[in-house]
Amino acid sequence: MAGETPVAGNLTADPELRHTASELTVAGLTIASTPRVFDRDRNEFVDGGPLFLRCSPWRQAPKTPHSH
Repeated sequence: MAGETPVAGNLTADPELRHTASELTVAGLTIASTPRVFDRDRNEFVDGGPLFLRCSPWRQAPKTPHSH
C-alpha cells in the first residue's frame, strides 16, 4: 500500500499522461519545493535547499488532480 505525503510546491512542467497495456492511466510529473527553515543566528526564516520530487500517480489520481 502506498502512503500519502502532502507537498507544497510548483510543477516544473505540464504533467505527462500515458496508458499502460491494460488501459491504466499513469501521470508523470515533477514538483519543485523550497522548504522554509528557521535560522537561529539571524532569528528569521530563510529558504532551504530546493527539493525536486518525481511523482507517478496511477489509476484515478491522474484524472482528478483537483481532488488530491
